[in-house]
Amino acid sequence: MPYAKVEPKGCVERHGNVQVKLSFYLEPGDARYDEHHVRVGSNWRTNPFHNHMIHVSPETTDEEIEVAARLHLHNFYAAWASHRDIVEGWHDHRQPVRDYSPERRQLCEARVVTIRRDLPSLTLRDVA
Repeated sequence: MPYAKVEPKGCVERHGNVQVKLSFYLEPGDARYDEHHVRVGSNWRTNPFHNHMIHVSPETTDEEIEVAARLHLHNFYAAWASHRDIVEGWHDHRQPVRDYSPERRQLCEARVVTIRRDLPSLTLRDVA
């Protein structure tokens, strides 16, 4: 079953929003697993089959981020598994509101700190 992880270094303030980087991984038995389970030197590692950025307001809860991550994981894996263009997994084309005010940026930067602290330990699985 594919899973998502929050990548802390990809979580930043961007245009007055909180950018959350999600990496989507495969496990043995998942479609096309061998394409991203690779040997690096003498070690094996699994690379993400897709990295995705979501942009949320600083008021967005951890639970709302988890719901969004699972939704995107489900959609991108469906496209991946059926050999369709991975872009077909992107169903939410809404553009985030841009707010360049210092107050908004400060709220976003504070939220980034909590996301980097609290969410990277989660492994989010597709429940759809």
